[in-house]
Parts: sequence; C-alpha cells; structure tokens
Amino acid sequence: MRSGGIAFAPPPNGSAVRAPLLVCERPESALPRWASAWCDQARLGISRRPTLPSPAAQSCPGGAGEWARVMSDVCTTTAAGGTVLINRPSRRESGPPRVVAAVQDVPGDQTVLLDAAACAEALPAELALVHCVPISFGERSVGLDAAVDRGRTVLEECLRLLGQLDHRTRASARLERANPHELVDEELDADLLVIGGSRVGPSRELGLVAVSAVRHAPCPVLVVPRRPVPKG
Repeated sequence: MRSGGIAFAPPPNGSAVRAPLLVCERPESALPRWASAWCDQARLGISRRPTLPSPAAQSCPGGAGEWARVMSDVCTTTAAGGTVLINRPSRRESGPPRVVAAVQDVPGDQTVLLDAAACAEALPAELALVHCVPISFGERSVGLDAAVDRGRTVLEECLRLLGQLDHRTRASARLERANPHELVDEELDADLLVIGGSRVGPSRELGLVAVSAVRHAPCPVLVVPRRPVPKG
C-alpha cells in the first residue's frame, strides 16, 4: 500500500493488516517522533513493553535472563509477521540523519527494504543499504567472486525497487567485506538500523546479525519479519 510518497511493506504472510509495532524499551524511554509518524502513516498500532535491560545488564551475569526474554519476544513476534523496535538512544553525534538497512537477499528482505525507506522518509534521513560478504571468504577462496557478484546483484535489485517508488529519500548502497555481526558494533554510523528478523513461519530463528544488533547496536533497531522460504 502507499501513503504519501512511499510504499510500505505488505505483511510477509500475505494478510491484509499488519500486527501492531512491538516496542521494547526501558521504562523511562520516550517514543521517537519518526516512529510515531511512521506508524501513523502506515496505520500501524503500537504496543509498548518496558522490558529492555539497562546498560549495566550488558556485562552483568544476571542480565542474561533479561536479554533472553527480549530475544524471545523479537523472535516470536517476527516469526508471526510482526515488527519490533528496540528503542534505545542513538550514540551518533554528528552528520545528517542516516538509516542503515542490512539486506541479505531479495525478495526475502523486501520488507526490510521498504520499511527502511519509509522510516527514512519519516525521520527524514538518507538511506544506506549494506550487504556483507563474510571475511571467511579469503581473497583466494573459490566462492569469493560468486559471493561478491551475488551481493552486488542484491544491492542493485534493492536500488531498482526503490527507484520504482515515488519517494524523496536519498539512497546509496555499499558492499562490505566483514563478518556480518561486525556491521552492528560501536562503529555503526546510523540513527536507525533496520534488519531482518525471523522468517515468517514455525522455525522462529534469529540470525547472528539480528541477535548482535538487538543487544549491541549503538542506535535504535527495527527488526522486520522476513518473507517465508517458498515451498518446493
């Protein structure tokens, strides 16, 4: 569907109405303006849960259980076709607003792409698309060229899809040679990170990037359901 100049991602499970946005946050948190604007434009309800552990829980032995509950919420919600916002402050100090979207494949991450573009317009911010080729592919690995070509194809397809929309968001694409979870460390230059969560269906599994982002990204994280794997 469309609202204003941007197309919002349809529910990955094909239903007509998206589930409310689940916001995991700390009790004292305020909902960002862009999130309210995005939900209003997308006619998306909001469910807020003050369940996000404090920064001190990152290294506290007792914090593991708190994070396990958050991960369970993210995994269950995205597997059911819902979207989760990890509402934490951004540590970015300068530069124009920036949304980073980590895309793995198309059409699996089409929901990630379209929601990232819609959030970038709501901020407003520039949109940076990133695809990672793991460094486990050495410079002389047999599969390296194929992995790089595939990554470029994914990014080109994402830019093509964005080009079909009547949007005002400036978008760029970058191929990274790194371990995927390293994309969400303290060096991440983003006001919002958008990533794929569980694929819609019974598996309810989060990838390493999603797990790392939920716990360690230095900015808010929007975890979007990925399209189910086609049968056959």
